[in-house]
Amino acid sequence: MKTKSLILAWLTAAVLVAQGQTSLTGSTPSAKIAPLPPATAYQVVKRAADSRVWERQSFDRGLAGEVVTNFHRYVELAAGLHFQKNGQWLETQEKITILPNGTAAATNGQHQAYFPGNIYNGFIRVVTPDGQTLTSQPVGLSYDDGTNTVLLAVLTNSIGYVVGANQVVYPNAFSGLAADLRYTYTKAGFEQDVIL
Repeated sequence: MKTKSLILAWLTAAVLVAQGQTSLTGSTPSAKIAPLPPATAYQVVKRAADSRVWERQSFDRGLAGEVVTNFHRYVELAAGLHFQKNGQWLETQEKITILPNGTAAATNGQHQAYFPGNIYNGFIRVVTPDGQTLTSQPVGLSYDDGTNTVLLAVLTNSIGYVVGANQVVYPNAFSGLAADLRYTYTKAGFEQDVIL
């Protein structure tokens, strides 16, 4: 009789454990769990003058079966990424636009640059991020060895043209020497080159 009671108790315990496992998971074979949402693509969530924060989201299940959101972020750093306009940070564009009066300008960045149509009759003007205005005009090309200075060529009439999106070239800008002037506008700065 004792053996029969022991077997009956053991079978009852096994049935209770099986029922308890089903109730702990809270699921039955017919219940369905909604699939997790797909991960999002990276997008910019914050901008500053020289940085932007990229973020994406991925999803997991919590212990109770709830959807848990994971945020993945990184910060991109570079000089001149954005400029402010009407209180908003906008993407800097390395672009020079020809204006109706024949001059050109790059105004979609932290610094602005303005170019005359003819380098001989005008000045290059750059406005820095802090509002300082710098103007320049080449006078000529010279050589100096520390003791002697020789003037090689002087500036002459040269009409500029836009090359690509962010360069202005003044061809044959010096009399007596085959040399071009090239100005390059970038997010990070402004360059002048003499091309011989």
